Amino acid sequence: MAARDAVTKNYMRNTKIFADAFNFLLYGGRSVIDPDRLHMMDTAEIVLPFGEDGTAAPTQKYRDNLKYLTAMEDGQAAYLLLGVEAQSEVSYAMPVRDMLYDAMQYAQQVEKAARSHREEARKQQEKEQQGMEYRENGQQNLSGGHVRHSGKRERISSGEFLGGFYKGDRLLPVITLVLLFSPDPWDGPMSIHEMLSDVEEELLPFIADYRINLIAPAAMDATSIERFQSSLRQVLLYIKYSRDKKQLVHRCINPEVNSA
Repeated sequence: MAARDAVTKNYMRNTKIFADAFNFLLYGGRSVIDPDRLHMMDTAEIVLPFGEDGTAAPTQKYRDNLKYLTAMEDGQAAYLLLGVEAQSEVSYAMPVRDMLYDAMQYAQQVEKAARSHREEARKQQEKEQQGMEYRENGQQNLSGGHVRHSGKRERISSGEFLGGFYKGDRLLPVITLVLLFSPDPWDGPMSIHEMLSDVEEELLPFIADYRINLIAPAAMDATSIERFQSSLRQVLLYIKYSRDKKQLVHRCINPEVNSA
């Protein structure tokens, strides 16, 4: 199983395959995501939850593949983070796993913003200690204090200072896709709510839910699979019909006679 997982993970690292999967999920198979604008990211997710004693306890998890999608031709600006979890078997804790991966990615973005603000404030403080005066937006700044990341010389709120994440800061959206490389149907939960024990109906609106994005060959018809434009089409067709010799020959071995 470990060898099979390694093969599927390596397969999904191919940007053309990766883009094809998300073009199917997000755009119904239309070629919207350009593979050349996808770039690999470190798949390690680290978050520091604080315990009762106030000490930080590092937690590290690894997702299979994580890429960012650039919005500029020079590749300097990202606007979307895409992650894939390649599964060779059904995972019955998948909603929790995906929620954890995405939450830790958002936590990393918050911490990155906080580090940026701290570094900006440190530079500002060093300049002010040297007795330098600055002019921005046509006005002289002599107020000191912390500065916003935008460069405007204005005081920040105590909440912004303590939390490190400013009112004007924004997060990059994170989308995780679960791709099942198995002919078995997905009989696991699709959301956190489906994993809960008996809960009163009126309480559900107050319990945060998290749904997974799933591609499972067993639940797809051949017409849907034909929307894929890379080798992922043949792979998914083969997986879907791997236990039906007649359909396997008809759909995969002799595709020229394939009919919906």
